Amino acid sequence: MKFFLPILICFLVSVSTPLYAADTASVSINAPAKVEINKNFSIVVDVQPKGEAINSFDITMSYPSENVSFEGYTEEKSIKKIWINSPTSNLNTIHFSGIIPGGVDGVYDPDKKDLQAIPVAYLLFKTTKLGSGMFSIRNSNILKNDGLGTSLTHERNNATVVIIDQNNSGPAKAYITHEEGDTKRPEPLSIQFIDASMLARTPSMVMFTTTDIDSGVAKYQLKTGANTWLDITSPFPVSKQLLAHTITVRVVDFSGNVREGTTTIPGLLSIEQLLLILFALCLMIGIIIIKRKQ
Repeated sequence: MKFFLPILICFLVSVSTPLYAADTASVSINAPAKVEINKNFSIVVDVQPKGEAINSFDITMSYPSENVSFEGYTEEKSIKKIWINSPTSNLNTIHFSGIIPGGVDGVYDPDKKDLQAIPVAYLLFKTTKLGSGMFSIRNSNILKNDGLGTSLTHERNNATVVIIDQNNSGPAKAYITHEEGDTKRPEPLSIQFIDASMLARTPSMVMFTTTDIDSGVAKYQLKTGANTWLDITSPFPVSKQLLAHTITVRVVDFSGNVREGTTTIPGLLSIEQLLLILFALCLMIGIIIIKRKQ
């Protein structure tokens, strides 16, 4: 019996520890171990919900800005979602958040015949200096698709990338290498106007999205009439004018290719209503003049 108890304890520890790790949800950064200097590469940020359906995410990560430059993001192979805040760099951090309509508990892989982690963002970078750098999850909030806004308990997994001299090593493998010399325009824009209700505190908004497989979306811009282009993100607040007017949304990829789309913002009054008001004003003025002459 005195030999059986230690053996039992060791057995339980050895069995329980892997099971606990395997059942823990996680947010992970997947990156190539090595990348040559002055090369483009991408990292994948994914969520492994471990059986829980999730419907939104809010993630802030850091990257080694002294060794790599942030080049944007691509929608290729990532889960379909609605960006609340598309990936934006500030100093050495990147923040992004989005909604997954209907929720999802994984991405099915026919080869492995199982649900795999959910790729929520493919971020594009370019190496600028030899050395190594850490890509780290700083903050992450994942919400379950339970209708209650419950946060998913999860662990965070980071990654390190080593930037090497191409003359001293063979070619490094990256997740995605976006094409240099890309001449293809981004895909057509999907633009939607969302009108604010009379009692809403939020203004009317315009939402827009598209993809660019080759070099990734660099920025969106908006122009009204003859005004200059304004850098914007989706959703973007717009104000109604007296009459309906047209706005133009432009998407620019990292190779400088441009695609534009337009939508009409309804006015406070229709042309018929404006003409009716003008007619009524003219009639009132005419009546006043006639009465003064009498």
